[in-house]
Amino acid sequence: MSLMKRRNYFHSSSFVMAFLFMLLMTLVSGFVIYALSIHLPVSDPLFFWLGLASLVVMVFIVIVSFYISFFVVSRVNHIATIAEKIIETGDLHQRITISGKWDDLSNLAQVLNGFLSRMEIMLQNIRDITDNIAHDLRTPLARL
Repeated sequence: MSLMKRRNYFHSSSFVMAFLFMLLMTLVSGFVIYALSIHLPVSDPLFFWLGLASLVVMVFIVIVSFYISFFVVSRVNHIATIAEKIIETGDLHQRITISGKWDDLSNLAQVLNGFLSRMEIMLQNIRDITDNIAHDLRTPLARL
């Protein structure tokens, strides 16, 4: 049974931020075009080229913002999937793959991998202690 529900891309906070950024850029470019239309005649070629340039920049920004948000959501889902597998199986040998060291999600993956390593060492120490206690109790009981 799955403990976590996968985040759908369209329900993620990254998508919402990309959408809001796109909306902001649309409003800004609309305001620029409106301001130009007040000061320049609509038949002026400069008005056409500036409007076209603002449209191209807006489309570029929309594409880049959606790409970035998709990247973030896919990385977070990958980290969540590995963590869920570790929880379900109890296998602390699994680690989160780190694709680079330049972003915050890679830093988070490194911290989680360090946490898993430390947990693995602590559980091995507990096993060693319980084995030693069992051995120490076995000797006196055998003498009795």
